Amino acid sequence: MVKKQLTNRKLQKIEEYLGVFIDDLRASLIEKAMHIDNDYSKKVLLEVYGEKDYKITIVKRGYRYYRKNIFSFEFSIITPFDVNGFESFQYDLENGLYIDVDSNEKLTENDLLDEAINSAISGYCNKFENEFEQFLNEFYKFI
Repeated sequence: MVKKQLTNRKLQKIEEYLGVFIDDLRASLIEKAMHIDNDYSKKVLLEVYGEKDYKITIVKRGYRYYRKNIFSFEFSIITPFDVNGFESFQYDLENGLYIDVDSNEKLTENDLLDEAINSAISGYCNKFENEFEQFLNEFYKFI
């Protein structure tokens, strides 16, 4: 998972400030960021207003949200196809299912999203992991 460059003490300081475990924050961000189609006009925004006071929302790219004394960080929208192991799924119009062309596994859209979210939470989405690592480092410097 993440936490390559941060010590346990630094992670604990972030958890204490936000009032949430790092893994729970990761899961909340991933659940908000995961969509079946990538809408490049949107981002996931994490705003921290103060101790134990933060909000996760989806905003349009270019949304003016920067305010003094508030920490803001943008995360990209992710799709199941950004998650390791889900790159070979394709939509089958005839059956209305997603099919893994390598294993022939068939999933509904909801099942594909659920499985991809669980895999991303386990650390198998490099796109998200890189952004989350950057967030942790920047936020630690902020506090």
